[in-house]
Amino acid sequence: MKDGTALNYIDFRKCRGYRYAYLTDQEVIDYLLALSLELRSAYNFYQDVLYTARY
Repeated sequence: MKDGTALNYIDFRKCRGYRYAYLTDQEVIDYLLALSLELRSAYNFYQDVLYTARY
């Protein structure tokens, strides 16, 4: 997964997994995290680890 600060929220691109909808990276992540609370907590933990390793 990408670092949360590196997500693109401006440029749209065609996503095959979403019926070829034009989505940003941030919209894809938001959609996936809305599916599961466990996934959301794991993603937040991973982002915390990345932040801690960076600083």
